[in-house]
Amino acid sequence: MHTFAKLTIAASALAGASLAAPASASTIIGDTIECEQVGSGSNFTCTPGSANVDMTTEFTAGNSTAQFLSFDFDANSLVMTSLVTNNLGATIIEFANLTNPFTVATITGQTGFSGFTQSDVSITNGVLSLNLADTSNPAGSAVTFSLGAGAIPEPETWALMLLGFFATGFAMRHAKASKRKVSFA
Repeated sequence: MHTFAKLTIAASALAGASLAAPASASTIIGDTIECEQVGSGSNFTCTPGSANVDMTTEFTAGNSTAQFLSFDFDANSLVMTSLVTNNLGATIIEFANLTNPFTVATITGQTGFSGFTQSDVSITNGVLSLNLADTSNPAGSAVTFSLGAGAIPEPETWALMLLGFFATGFAMRHAKASKRKVSFA
């Protein structure tokens, strides 16, 4: 291989290494999430309708007289708590993560929610849906979910990948023909 080619590959590798930034862990802290009650026949609403995830309770859901549920998102989880003893009738709550769509939601703990199972949790097009229809819950009962949100590769990751393809192609193109022979013994 020519000295120029070796220097070009070495310079490309150094440039790529300087561009590379460590990938951040998938977390929903700082993400913007919208909450909406979509169940037909329920008069519940989410308060507020949209919030940025931080270390406080982001949403409550209820009607004009009382708030029945609270929803507290954390880095990779959600805790749904019953604020009063209730039967939720036709309530279906949906959460849309506007920053990174949800990819997975698994119940990891449950205390007191009667009639609510993993089959009542779904994700469609990145929107998390909790079907609370016909569940009954004493005050203080809670369900904990493990959440996953899709991560979008950082521009530095794409740049480093493209640089690697370029360097590999360049090295292959300029390698001696005798080194490219394939033999099967």
